[in-house]
Amino acid sequence: MNEKKYFLALFLVTLNVFYLLILTMGSGGVFNENSYILFLLLISLSYVAESFGVIKFGKFSLASDFFFIFPILIIFGPLVASISAYSIAILQYDKSIKISTRFYIGIQSAIAYYVAGLAIERFGFSWYTLIVALLLFKVINFILVDLFLYFYMGRWKNLLISFKYMALETAFLSVVLPAAFIIHENLAKMPLVLFAIYTLAFPFLFIYLLSLEVKVRTELENEKAVLSRNVNQLKRVLEVSELLKSNVSIVELMMHVASIIHNDLGWEYVLISFVKPDDTIERIAYAGISVEEFKRLKANSPTISFVKNIMKNEFKISNSYFIPAEANINIPDEMTFIGKYNSIDKDSWKDRDLLWIPIYEKNGKMIAYISPDKPVSGKRPTVEDVTILEIFANQVLVALENSSEFEELQQKAIRDSQTGLYNHTEFYNKMDKMISNGEPFSILMMDIDDFKL
Repeated sequence: MNEKKYFLALFLVTLNVFYLLILTMGSGGVFNENSYILFLLLISLSYVAESFGVIKFGKFSLASDFFFIFPILIIFGPLVASISAYSIAILQYDKSIKISTRFYIGIQSAIAYYVAGLAIERFGFSWYTLIVALLLFKVINFILVDLFLYFYMGRWKNLLISFKYMALETAFLSVVLPAAFIIHENLAKMPLVLFAIYTLAFPFLFIYLLSLEVKVRTELENEKAVLSRNVNQLKRVLEVSELLKSNVSIVELMMHVASIIHNDLGWEYVLISFVKPDDTIERIAYAGISVEEFKRLKANSPTISFVKNIMKNEFKISNSYFIPAEANINIPDEMTFIGKYNSIDKDSWKDRDLLWIPIYEKNGKMIAYISPDKPVSGKRPTVEDVTILEIFANQVLVALENSSEFEELQQKAIRDSQTGLYNHTEFYNKMDKMISNGEPFSILMMDIDDFKL
């Protein structure tokens, strides 16, 4: 990621140097008393549009300041228009936009406007050059943003979708051309110019309000989708509850739980591990990975001390633990499964991210944990995502507590198979616990081989 930042910084500097060079190729417009008023009006509308009139249709966004910067380009030339676009991008009111992003938006807009203005200067003003200027603006914007920035930062979708968005935005922006033409041809008639600017605001407001309507409708559809998904998840919880009543083995039940987390909760890879009474960990169920990978992971299980050392309060989310890749936890490769990931931004799931859903007995001892990996959404988990996983973890706990198979497994791990007495490890565990609790106890020594007291 650091290499990407250094490269983008270098590219940003290069674009700025290039912009300074092409500034020498054009000229500015001629200002008079009326043109100053006209410029201030257009630049103010441009600033408001860029700061407060962001137009979005889902993932598609529109350069809203174009509605007023393009007339500046037509009237005052490429120099004034490009500097105006650069300044507005840097000084826009939206505080959520980082300074590096502001500079990149500014420089790519400035270059695009300048090249478009040079075409008008070179071939003269006409309907045809207006169309050519618009197309040049969009092509340069497409190259510097869609083809370069989005592709390099991993936000690229595909060429066909990008061309579709480019054509759609070009069609929206083309409504500026008639008003820009009228303004240029009637500069001496100030009332007509002001009326043209007034009418120019209508397509901008219409498209802006349309984008708000689409946003509200999209949010409602998303809420319905979330509600539907929650209902489906609750159905899966009930399904697991019904399985608890049937006579299935622990492994079979855990495989079913892993499959539900994989298929219905939206996680590409899932592992369920048991913590044995002797504090060894056994991988018992999986989904989304191959049998060979599971066998490798089963043969290289982490130790309980390793797991507990990572489960720090700083990583806690709800009652579980999310350890981001940035934490730089050193986990041996043989203990992990690295799938295919598509990192886009800081909220995207990274290949070294970890999510552990621990399962505790009533006495507070961890007896199992679920480790899902790579959410289908591509995003790091929210509290809501973790909560539904914890509901399934609770079902696993109920299954384990009610399982005679699990109880038998627990007893085999702590008792001698011939005598039924606690083994060496459990003996010391019990003794350590009584000492730490300050309980009185006695030790009776017996020679088992010869049965001597």
